[in-house]
Amino acid sequence: MTGMRTITGFAAEGLASSYGANSTAVAAAGKQATAAQTEDAFFQIQQTAVGKQITEFAESVQVLNRRLRVFSSGGMFELYYSKSGSGEGFSSLARNSLRSLVDAYNSVNGMIKSSGYVTEEGKRLLDGVQGLLQGKEGQDYLNMGLTVDKDTGMIKLDEQKLAGFLTENAAQAKKLLMDKGFLAPTLQNIVQDVLGKKEDYYFCRPFSVYV
Repeated sequence: MTGMRTITGFAAEGLASSYGANSTAVAAAGKQATAAQTEDAFFQIQQTAVGKQITEFAESVQVLNRRLRVFSSGGMFELYYSKSGSGEGFSSLARNSLRSLVDAYNSVNGMIKSSGYVTEEGKRLLDGVQGLLQGKEGQDYLNMGLTVDKDTGMIKLDEQKLAGFLTENAAQAKKLLMDKGFLAPTLQNIVQDVLGKKEDYYFCRPFSVYV
């Protein structure tokens, strides 16, 4: 293994002085020391990996938080809806905003699914969103162009369906995206919960045991 330290030179002499002329004891002690060093190196690699994932997860949640602002009360989505209803200005804003929101959600979800360090609580973090899209309103979200993969939790957006839905059912689209208990508020509750905790709350840090 590249970079692994071995027991040579003065280290070997030190072991020999500790164990005398017993070559078996020296060899065993050498193997034990090398194993400990290898374990330490692997532990450091794991620590670096989980630290990187924690940072990237925190950044992706911040992006999701920013993407949600357009759907907040008094935000751009509501403003454009009140001005143009099902007009092109509202439709264009809604399509672009929902595409960005789906991308941000999928980024967070992808990190959760691919990480080997996320806690069980963390793995369930987005269950509410996935349940919403597959629940009693699921057909309405499907008609609007939103579907969720039941295995990966990834959301797919059909922009052609969305465009038609926004033209014909702008009020319904606003409800599905902005009303309490629906998509944006559900995501916002999750984001605020994450931001209210320490960055590493949803991660298990590796630990090393020396015997």
